[in-house]
Amino acid sequence: MSTPRSGRATLTAFRAAAHIPRAIWQPCAQLASLALAARPPKPLRQWAINARVVTGAQPGFKDRYRAQLSWFRNTVGSLQLGRLTLDQIAGKVDVDPGQLEALLTSHAERGLVIAIPHMATPMTSTAWSRRWPTMCTVDASPAWWQIATSDATASQ
Repeated sequence: MSTPRSGRATLTAFRAAAHIPRAIWQPCAQLASLALAARPPKPLRQWAINARVVTGAQPGFKDRYRAQLSWFRNTVGSLQLGRLTLDQIAGKVDVDPGQLEALLTSHAERGLVIAIPHMATPMTSTAWSRRWPTMCTVDASPAWWQIATSDATASQ
C-alpha cells in the first residue's frame, strides 16, 4: 500500500522537525500559531468547541493561539525525544520539592501509585522514573497492554 503524496509530505516534515533547533522551530511555531489562531482550521475549531463545553466560556484569540502553540511544542518535543539522552529528558520535568517529599514519604510508608504524562512514549516516564526506587509504566498498544518496568536503583 502506498502513502498518498500529502501523507509522504507530512512524514517528511515530521522527520525534519526532529532535527530543527529550538531557536528556529519556536519562532516559526509562534508565527504559525498567530496565523492559525486568526483563521482556525477544523481541528482548532473543534478544540474551541470542546473547551467551551468544558469551561462554559468561549475561547478567544489568545486561547486559540496558546492551544496551537502548545500543540507545536508537544509535537516537536515528541519528535525530538529520540535524539535526547535519558538525563536530558528527565531534566525537562519540573518537580515541586515539597510535593516530591510528600510522594517519597508515601512511597516509603505504604507504597505509591502515580500517573505521569509521557507524550505517547514510555521513554519520558521511564527517564523521569529514575527519581524513584521502582516505577512501572503502562502504555496502551493496539494489541494488548504493554508493561515497561524500570528499576532506577539498578542503574545507580
